[in-house]
Order: sequence, then structure tokens, then C-alpha cells
Amino acid sequence: MVGNKRGAGAGAYHPSAAAGGRGEASNNNDRKIPLPTAEFGDSDTLQIGQFVLAVGSPGGLDNTVTMGIVSGLKRSPEAVGLVNKKVDFIQTDAAINPGNSGGPLVDVEAGTIIGINTCIRANMEGTSFAVPINKVKAIVEDLSIGKHIEHGYVGVSMVTLTPNLARQSNADLNSPNGFIPEIDGVIIIKVYPKAPAEVGGLCRLDVITEIGGQRVERADDAQRIIDGAIVGKDLTIRIIRNDKEITLTVRPEVSFYQYIFHYYFLLYFPCVCVLHIPSLVDFYFLITSIYYPIYTYMHVKIVSNACYRGTTHNIKSL
Repeated sequence: MVGNKRGAGAGAYHPSAAAGGRGEASNNNDRKIPLPTAEFGDSDTLQIGQFVLAVGSPGGLDNTVTMGIVSGLKRSPEAVGLVNKKVDFIQTDAAINPGNSGGPLVDVEAGTIIGINTCIRANMEGTSFAVPINKVKAIVEDLSIGKHIEHGYVGVSMVTLTPNLARQSNADLNSPNGFIPEIDGVIIIKVYPKAPAEVGGLCRLDVITEIGGQRVERADDAQRIIDGAIVGKDLTIRIIRNDKEITLTVRPEVSFYQYIFHYYFLLYFPCVCVLHIPSLVDFYFLITSIYYPIYTYMHVKIVSNACYRGTTHNIKSL
């Protein structure tokens, strides 16, 4: 993931750069000399095919620069291979290797930083990913003071619905799903007990068409909107249920798992590093590291097979 580079190395964060200012240094005569700082660009304006540079120190080779293009935008964490991350990545074919993480991805034409080099796909040449700089700007100040970044959670599992998938289900006379609208949207396959979705009135097989006033056609769209929703603030969700359009209000909250991962190190270090005793949290993570991948795989297979006659789809839990 994103490395934490210190000093004036590639990818170092300078508050003056965020404000468009310049830092200062002093020479032997105490004369202040402005230090050059890279400017942040606007990653929302990126287009596929733009030329970019990746700067870093792969394998300890300082100040290495590689060049490529923007190969894709808004790549979901699942597509990248980073499950449960809350960011959509920039894909590039500029070479990124261990040592590049945390370095800047630079727009060649504008000379501005438009991403932070992050990771590659295993066993795939020319497939690298960076965190969009707009995402970094939105959270870097909070992270610098140790603030926990909260993401919205409503407590549902859902999959992308297309007219073709709906027709397949509707054509099956033995399908337990009833009639499914033959439209582009997102269908809920599970609502978790006592979650905000259940409190707000969402049900299994509801088809979501709009969240917070934004059109939803894929599960990735729903995940992006809900992840960015303000925790504790009402969020409108438009659904289709029994051929009727209904607007419901759900109030996202912070999920239990976010608390677990956030406070893990608060429990880990006192138990292991100070008291020199095994932490119960270690035991918990050992069990979940074995159980969760198996559960996720079986959950995807069972639910997908029941819904779409043997076709496996990407299930989003939000």
C-alpha cells in the first residue's frame, strides 16, 4: 500500500504544496531560499491515454522515473485485488515496483501530481495502480493528526443487475426470486439484521436505482456513493419493489469491523510489546484470516448460483 516517505524524497507531503505555497530553507548566511515544491493537480479531470510519469526508488535505485499512460480510471479495490479498501484507483502502465509506493504519479503535460503510486497486480506486466490525488487531498490533513477516517456502512450485500440477468431469472419457473425488473441497477441479496438498511426499510431483492440523488447502474457505483456518505446523515435511496418505485431514508454508520481494525494496534502493542503476552486480538485475527476467505468464497458461490443459475457475480457488502 501507500508508503510513508519522509523528508524531501519522492512523494513527501509538504503542507505548503497543498496550499500552493513554497517552503523555505536557510543557507550558512541565514538567508532564506525558497524550496521547490510540486503542485497537486486535479485527478478528476484525467482521461485514458494521458501520459504520466511514476517517480520513486524501486529496489533502492533513487530518483527513478518511468513513463506510461493512464490505462484505466475508477478501478474498484476488488478489481485491483485489495479487498475492503475504500478508494477507486488510477490504472497505468508506467512501471511501478517495490520502492515506488508513496512516490508521485505525475501528469506529463501539466507537471502536476495526480496520484500516489500504490501497488501492482501480481503476475501481470504493465498493470500498476495509484491513489487519485483528490482522494489524498481530502483526507491527508485528518491523517496527519491521527484522525480516524470513517466510511459509510448500511449493512447490505448486493450485485449488479442487468436486463439480461433479470430475464434469465424470470425465465426460470422454479426461481425463488419472483419477478425481477429487467433494468440496469443493483439488486440487494442480503440485508443484515439491525443494520441501518434494515432500520430504513430495505429488503432482499429490492432493486436500487438511485442513491443520494445519483443514478446507480452497478454495484461499484453504490459502493462509491455509500463509502463517501457522511456517517450519521440521512441518505435517500430510490428502489423498485413489486413494480413500484419507493424512496427510503437510510442513515449510514461506522461498521463494527472498522472499529476492530482501528483499535487493533491499541490492543496489540500493550499486550505483546509491553506485557509480552499474546493478545486475544491476535487469536481473533488468526481465526478470521482463515475463516473469512472461505466464508466469502462460499457466500458468493451459493448466493450467485441461487440467483442467476450458476453464474458467479461480484457481491458488494456495504
